[in-house]
Amino acid sequence: MEPPENGTLKCLACADLKYEHFTYGGQKYVYAQDDLTGRPKYHFTEYKNVRVAALAGCELCAALCKGASAFWGPQWAADDDVDERNTAAEEAQKDEQDTHESDVREESPEGPERLTGEEEGDRSYRDRFDPNLAWIGLQQLPGRPLQMIRSGSSESAPGSYIFWSMTMRLEFYTEPGTIAVHPAFGESAHVSTNLDMGPCVSTLQTWLRRCDSGHDACKRTGDFTPRRLVFIKGDEDVCLLNTEDQQALTYMTMSHCWGDNKTMIKTTRANSTGRTRKIDWSELPSIYRDSIAITRALGCRYIWIDSLCIVQDDDEDWLDQSGKMADVYSNSFLNIAATACSGSGGTLFADRKLFGGPDEEWEELPPGPARITTEATNVRRRVCVRPSHWSQHGYVEGSVRNHRWDNAPLLDRAWVLQERLLAPRTIHFGISELLYECKTCMECECGGIASFLYEKASEMPNTTTPGNASNDPITPKARFAQSTSANASEEDALILWLELVQQYSSLCITKTSDRPYALLGIAKHMCRATQSNYVAGIWTSDLPRSLLWQGTPTSYTGRKRLGNGIPTWSWMSQYDPKNSDSAVLYVVYARNFQRDHRLQCHLDSPEDTLSWTPTIIGLHITGAVKIGRLQWGPRYEIFDSDWPAQDHHVRSESFPAESRVQLDCPYDDGLKEDMELLFALLGTTQQGDELQWLFLVLAPLNDAGTYMRVGISDSDAKDSDPFHDAEVKSFTVF
Repeated sequence: MEPPENGTLKCLACADLKYEHFTYGGQKYVYAQDDLTGRPKYHFTEYKNVRVAALAGCELCAALCKGASAFWGPQWAADDDVDERNTAAEEAQKDEQDTHESDVREESPEGPERLTGEEEGDRSYRDRFDPNLAWIGLQQLPGRPLQMIRSGSSESAPGSYIFWSMTMRLEFYTEPGTIAVHPAFGESAHVSTNLDMGPCVSTLQTWLRRCDSGHDACKRTGDFTPRRLVFIKGDEDVCLLNTEDQQALTYMTMSHCWGDNKTMIKTTRANSTGRTRKIDWSELPSIYRDSIAITRALGCRYIWIDSLCIVQDDDEDWLDQSGKMADVYSNSFLNIAATACSGSGGTLFADRKLFGGPDEEWEELPPGPARITTEATNVRRRVCVRPSHWSQHGYVEGSVRNHRWDNAPLLDRAWVLQERLLAPRTIHFGISELLYECKTCMECECGGIASFLYEKASEMPNTTTPGNASNDPITPKARFAQSTSANASEEDALILWLELVQQYSSLCITKTSDRPYALLGIAKHMCRATQSNYVAGIWTSDLPRSLLWQGTPTSYTGRKRLGNGIPTWSWMSQYDPKNSDSAVLYVVYARNFQRDHRLQCHLDSPEDTLSWTPTIIGLHITGAVKIGRLQWGPRYEIFDSDWPAQDHHVRSESFPAESRVQLDCPYDDGLKEDMELLFALLGTTQQGDELQWLFLVLAPLNDAGTYMRVGISDSDAKDSDPFHDAEVKSFTVF
């Protein structure tokens, strides 16, 4: 993609790195009313053009090539003998000799690393792209580092773009306190390759002071205190405190992966009394000790840790305390998240790492930046280059899932979603840096999270703060806080809920029976905004739209029914034992869903507004129905043999031929070929110029007039309403 024609451009390859010559080409959604001021802009070009321009004298292209060769290998350099060196490298690789050149980086106490010579070790990740075929994308946001993203070129379609979501990025930036070579190289702080207690606490104190002084939404307003807290009496001296007779206490919380449940330290009925006197410091896992030390260093003496503050073998206490998660986290001073730790055996102060690469071939990359020099302004100045922390930002923001289980395993756990959303402030100990999120903003050590949020705001609509004149993107925690506030609209809250269900259902949980409970804190927080009853993951005021879920991947045959008192009309009723999740997509959660005029539906009224104890509750429906027979389609694999799938269709003279059925649990619901099923019309949605008809697929139960949900179906009938002559019938779904 070339920049617009402009006679002032000196270099078409890099567009002079001028923001005004870049385009909003990365956007999927652009509306006339959108204010794009300050949003990221992009420039795409073949890398060989950059190299040719560098050889022709463009110092900016030369800087890009120097950065690329420092981290992607010498074949990316812009010298005349690069082809000769590429050939030699290929021959060396064929002979399985580790002889190719690489750069060594000597760590400097001041921060960045300096290129000095050769480096030992395999750098095979550098050879995965051919620079002569690769394209690069340059992303620019005023005041922020320049991002350079590399892509491959398909062998079957030379010259086509192949951008992996996790493809390694480089960022070019200016050291604080120095003069920038070019405005595109925005200022950024260095990120140390290791984390110690002193710098960690100093960074946290800076972010907390900024939040306390400028963010009204993040201030604690309640006086709730959990039943039990870990009391920090002194250095390596802690005990369990029962708080019944205590006034409101300032405390911190912790989010972590348990790891091996058998070896996890727990409070039980047998040891709970002894722990009120002393908890043996040597028994505490490293991340517990780290969190307690950070809590004390920040001037707080109390911390809530789930395995210690809930009596784990007391069902009554567990149910009571699990139901108070919303209060526990929403009233904490700060939540410490061990985001990069897969179990309690890790530490918050592990050496930092950065990972990247196409597909599933991930290898460790040099963690520190390199200095390069350029004379782009006729003055010899430095530009710093490092692999981008983009993937880490995506894990915390939520839009990047690929390899999240390896690099941010905490964020793949179902219980953690409500802990993140409810806590006013969370500090993430990520694999490469610290990241901070509150109800107002997100921050990180490298400062790049702002660019990431702007990039995502450019790709999706409705991701900016309503009424915000600066058009800043809204963070997930901030959106949750707004949608659950006293001024929130019911529709905004219900739309957010459907999105949260999609996110939550894809997260893993060790005990499938915990699925209804791990979401209760969020539901309690949203109750005021939705103004309706909550039953089995669904708000009664959002019927029938909340019934329009389907398991994902679609047509996957490995899903099972959960049972445990969960009705089949709830998305919670199905799960995937292979992945320990209940992943669903909503067929439509847009505002254009139109309920069929003949449809009436309601649930048996629960005793409480929040009916979270699993109970089979009947869904009573009166609406247009038709009879169809199930037709099995061919079996196939979605990804590999571990993901078996099968298509299903409706066979009926009164149904359009293209009607397809998405079954919830095709092999676990006892369905058979040619089985008679009931199809109940819920409504329609407009998909472009086509009207889409949506209906539930139901199988009869033993009692007359009772059914179970087995799937969902749709029809793109273009000529007429396929249900215009349908019978109107009343029945109950369990």
